[in-house]
Amino acid sequence: MKHIIIVGDSFSDVNLRSEIYDYNFVNLKNITSLITGGSIKPATQICLDVIDQKKQKDILIHTVAKGSAGNHYISDKLYEKVQQIKNNNISDEIYAIIQLTAFFRNDQNLKSNIKHIDVEKYKYDYYNFDSELSFSELKQNYLKHLENIENIHNFCESNGINKIMFFGWSTIYDQDLFTFKISDKVKQIENFVTFFPYEKSLDEMESYCAGLKHVQLLDNNSKLYYVGPNKYGGMTDFIRNYVPIGERYIMSYDAHLTSKSNVIFYDKVIKPWLISVGLIHDLKLSEERHKVYELLFSIEKLKYEIFFGTDRSDYDQIQNLIRSLLENSVSNINLYKQSFEDLRYKMTT
Repeated sequence: MKHIIIVGDSFSDVNLRSEIYDYNFVNLKNITSLITGGSIKPATQICLDVIDQKKQKDILIHTVAKGSAGNHYISDKLYEKVQQIKNNNISDEIYAIIQLTAFFRNDQNLKSNIKHIDVEKYKYDYYNFDSELSFSELKQNYLKHLENIENIHNFCESNGINKIMFFGWSTIYDQDLFTFKISDKVKQIENFVTFFPYEKSLDEMESYCAGLKHVQLLDNNSKLYYVGPNKYGGMTDFIRNYVPIGERYIMSYDAHLTSKSNVIFYDKVIKPWLISVGLIHDLKLSEERHKVYELLFSIEKLKYEIFFGTDRSDYDQIQNLIRSLLENSVSNINLYKQSFEDLRYKMTT
């Protein structure tokens, strides 16, 4: 048996009760089964590829990514899952897709909203943003995270685990290397972390999901930002080269990636890796799957445009409307447009 472990934060979380992906749950005719994590995540695309290539009996997909996870929590979940698999059958093959996250997360938000993570246990992942950290504390944090990333690599090497490791978004910057004198440490992880360098570009989002984003406002009217160049990019930075403004993020205030962004990242980064390690082969997307993807891309683009300027308190009713339409097999994009406009009108009256 071959096992694919997927660890990360909300960028990789498919929000399912079971840690093993149920192939019977995913169904192109039930589109809501594809977006349990808010959009089509990489794990769901792997699941669909395994089904298309009839490899369900050969491959198990373990989805242990969790929203708001820090990097030490992510490494712990990886180690636990590997040990669990080895305890059952030491000869099974293990592969890992490791999505890293920000070095600093605000523990005040998490303590009140997140129950699955013991914030106190992971002192290098979560901080009280109301308290200013000293230079030595900041440097220690960087070193602890870089050491953790190196430990993940060494663990995979010693356990014979094929892996791909990348960040959800930019977390390391050239200025950090100079300020904290960590160039050697960062250079070391470049040997096994996949980074996506990017040039100066325009983006509609001022911030990442967590951590700093180096931006400059273009003008007050456009609400666009210049994003400065960086060689240590992640998923978010990669897709800016391929996905137009207005189609990258699920909402104007939420930097999580759309289905379109996730599909492009999967097709260009994760799928080629899966092929290279022999887990799947290169198979053309079925017409049915292509149509489902295009419908979701269109729905998410309309959602972004029509609900631009709304806030998080409106999100649940927007998502409930989309689920209701999908569950009723509505495929006419004009009906989504009309339904979105009707709901937006109710929100403003």
